[in-house]
Amino acid sequence: MKTILVTGGAGYIGSHVAKSFLESGYKVVIFDNLFRGHKQAVDILKKFGDVEFVQGDLRNVEDLQNLFAKYEFEAVCHLAALCLEIILKVRLIY
Repeated sequence: MKTILVTGGAGYIGSHVAKSFLESGYKVVIFDNLFRGHKQAVDILKKFGDVEFVQGDLRNVEDLQNLFAKYEFEAVCHLAALCLEIILKVRLIY
């Protein structure tokens, strides 16, 4: 079974994308720091197929090294972001 990595997969958009991959027959690994995402979303996704959750942060090189050492991915769907935080900070500057 081919494995897809979904970063930010515990968030609203990421969990819906992960569900679509699961329904298409892929195994999904969700990588999320849960800053905006929810572990409950991952638990619900387990009803739809083979999904694993790895809590980690894209800004942490060790987290990424461990992730890629453990899994072999067919593709990566990158949906993790802190864009709202950046927009708010930029507005405060101006």
